[in-house]
Amino acid sequence: MSSQSRRTSLFLCALFLLVSLIVCLGCGSNSSPNPATPNPNPATPNPNPANPEPPPPSVSSQLIYLTAGSFETRLYGFQIQNDGTLTTLDLASFTFPFWGPEAPGITSAGPVLYVPSDGITALSVDLQSGQLSPLPGSPFPQLSAVGASPTACGQNFLYVTSNNLAEIFGFEITSGGALHELPQTQLVGPVGSSPVPAAAVVDPSCRFLFVPSGNGISETQDGFIFAYTIDANSGILNAAPGSPFGLGTPSFFGTGLEGTTDVYGNFLYVPLWGSQGLAAFSVDMDAALTPVPGSPFATGTFPESPVVVTVGSQQFLYLANVLSSEGAITAFAIDSETGVLTHISDYSAESGIGLLVSSGNFLYNLGNDVGYAVNQDGTLTPFATGVSSYVAGSATVPLVYK
Repeated sequence: MSSQSRRTSLFLCALFLLVSLIVCLGCGSNSSPNPATPNPNPATPNPNPANPEPPPPSVSSQLIYLTAGSFETRLYGFQIQNDGTLTTLDLASFTFPFWGPEAPGITSAGPVLYVPSDGITALSVDLQSGQLSPLPGSPFPQLSAVGASPTACGQNFLYVTSNNLAEIFGFEITSGGALHELPQTQLVGPVGSSPVPAAAVVDPSCRFLFVPSGNGISETQDGFIFAYTIDANSGILNAAPGSPFGLGTPSFFGTGLEGTTDVYGNFLYVPLWGSQGLAAFSVDMDAALTPVPGSPFATGTFPESPVVVTVGSQQFLYLANVLSSEGAITAFAIDSETGVLTHISDYSAESGIGLLVSSGNFLYNLGNDVGYAVNQDGTLTPFATGVSSYVAGSATVPLVYK
């Protein structure tokens, strides 16, 4: 064989070996092309293992909707910018008939907004623009109820209470956002009472539902709380042992009793409109309630609209005191093991106080043009939202991406 032929053969063999080596290396790299990066912010452990961990946190709310009006409801919306400032949405004129002196509550289940009116109107939300469009078949089942307030349980179920009917209306949410009626749940209060329910409260994991209620008979009789577990498959409500539970303070109407839970669903907090306090309860596995030591905790005058904000591993609770000249917003730190509240500070709102709503580490007072950044220690730093004035709304809802 000539030297030229040998050189050619050696070149071809080297080329073959090089290609084979590249292929083998490629095969090896395919087994793990992008090794998993450890999570730099692992989930905060649940301090109460009796109740399961909550679902992973959703992306912060990007849109705020609120209702306003009496005997006719109109929707208004705002888009939240990265720096916390707000931009008013140019919504089409959405108005709905409503039987009552105040606009109804509203709620969201994924990219669908639900508004009680002549039935329940379902509006699809464009998550980019915030624009609304009615779902086919909306409004859904007739619900001629005064003071109706809907509460969504994730994207599976919807529950509606009314302050003139002692029952809970339940609905299954279909894949397209339509509503299918579930059996109604009667609210049977203690002997000698006539329940006047507030909006239902559902914990973040959709395991429990609570309905604070006035007694409807006397301003000297205590209010109470109906407590239920939620069947995850059917949405059927099962009463907790011992329900209803005493609220611990006189309450005739359900007004102002709208509450909230902590992020784990271990504790329930209910503002006491008539007694300048915030009632706190621990929640058992079967939804039974036990007062937290030190409850009720002192607040300003006519507290309402409690909001829980998490910063790192610490939970904070904020509420609006609608008739307080000073201390219009009260801030508490939540002990995640006991539910006990520690007062942080009170913040005045000279230009007015409305309902509170939060998005990430931002808190908004829907009664004026001031927002607040929530600091690591729970204190608030005010900033201008960029919206000159809010419409006085009777209810708000942040739309959370799912």
